[in-house]
Amino acid sequence: MSDIQLATLDPRDPAHLADPYPAWQRAQDGGRPVYLRALRAWAVTSHDQVLAVVRDPATYSSAPSGSSERDLATLRSAVPHACPEDFHALANSDPPTHTRIRRASQKMLTPKSVSVYEPYVRSVCARLIEGFAADGRADIVQRLAVPLPLTVICHVLGIDPGSQQRLKQWSDDTVRLHMPGLSADERVGLARSSAELHDFLAGLIAARRRDPRPGDLVSTLVQPADGSGPASTGDEVIGVVTQLLIGGHETLTALISSMALLLARDHGLADRLRREPALGPAMVEETLRYRSPVKGMTRTTTREVELGGQPIPAGARLLVLFGAANRDPVRFSGPGSFDLDRTETGEHVAFGRGIHACIGAPLARLEARVALEQIASRLPGLRLPPGGRLTYLPSFMVYSIGALELEWDKGLRATPTQPVVTSCSGEPPGPGRQACSGVRPGSTRSKPSKRRPIWSLPRSHRPLALLYACTARARTSSEISSPEIWPSTRKLALSHFRW
Repeated sequence: MSDIQLATLDPRDPAHLADPYPAWQRAQDGGRPVYLRALRAWAVTSHDQVLAVVRDPATYSSAPSGSSERDLATLRSAVPHACPEDFHALANSDPPTHTRIRRASQKMLTPKSVSVYEPYVRSVCARLIEGFAADGRADIVQRLAVPLPLTVICHVLGIDPGSQQRLKQWSDDTVRLHMPGLSADERVGLARSSAELHDFLAGLIAARRRDPRPGDLVSTLVQPADGSGPASTGDEVIGVVTQLLIGGHETLTALISSMALLLARDHGLADRLRREPALGPAMVEETLRYRSPVKGMTRTTTREVELGGQPIPAGARLLVLFGAANRDPVRFSGPGSFDLDRTETGEHVAFGRGIHACIGAPLARLEARVALEQIASRLPGLRLPPGGRLTYLPSFMVYSIGALELEWDKGLRATPTQPVVTSCSGEPPGPGRQACSGVRPGSTRSKPSKRRPIWSLPRSHRPLALLYACTARARTSSEISSPEIWPSTRKLALSHFRW
């Protein structure tokens, strides 16, 4: 690909949507940002330069640029409340506004806080897979990768499950609104859908101000625990919830779909995960690096700068391409290969870095790990069928599969992959360390040889320990997800723990 072809690259090109990496690799060869005339922006692709940008919010602002403001002016006049950029959120604000909003939002999304959702995530995932596992063939995107994260984020936000289909459409339209090259009519139609999302969330926020629900994130944003008044303004809450809703399922849908595709293309991966279930988190991280769900984010220079020897004027728009940085050969050895044993996987920037690092990353990692375990254990022989559909969404910033038709050996069940839980010593399970349930994988004993007092476990581990004790004895995944099993949870757990 020549420099001229790279400069005129069309991000809507189906070939680029399916595989953007050849163009990104060509951009990296020069060692400096490349100006994309079609987008009127500089593409930043090297790992070091991406880090330099995201770690310097004073020089590289997340607020909408002047050109973006001009582009949105007509849209605003035609459709009020249509532009997500009008509502300060984490992704499009700078300190001190960003600092205040993030402080109010992050309390319920720390790794410790989200761990309480694991039993719910496992139940939803098991129920979804049970609904199609016997068919032997399905579109994994529509049957699992879309409904799982959408159901979970609605649960976390406190949104009625009956609204999920509308939220999905609004979310998709809001993402498409930022796709370049849309006609005026297309933009207005998508803007109206985005405005409907705004009005829905405004009503939800008003309801939570009147009647907060303990435990849901929207109530936490509008009613701080210290009772000192709202932590954020109404528009700021709308911006944060919009970002969490879209980021909480669009990007995770992309991640789950990518993991399923990788398993289908390489049967050895699934076999290894069943033999070594502790590698689940490593596969999640390597997938984040190898097929980054978020292609990148935009920044605007606040002054004249130089990146990689390339002068860039003040007010310029940058495309900070996380996906390209995650395959930078300067930072990663053999970046085009998927390697579960890679030692530098933790250096990926799939969730960003600095003050704008993804606030929902702990929840995303939890859901991805659970989905991976279930796919590997419940869908043996996963493969791409002849003529099966594999399409990509026309998204500017999300590397997302639109359809992924896979098949597997129905009627069979792979050796179950045990959940990666914490051992009774507080360390990850490993050779010579027994998981907290006290039950060996595959054991049919009703009582373990040695029981641990449940109060000796860290508080954040107790819900997962209870679930593990319950599901380790469940006969099928339908039993795991069945409501009838929960009344017996305490009785079953009593056979594994002292209280």
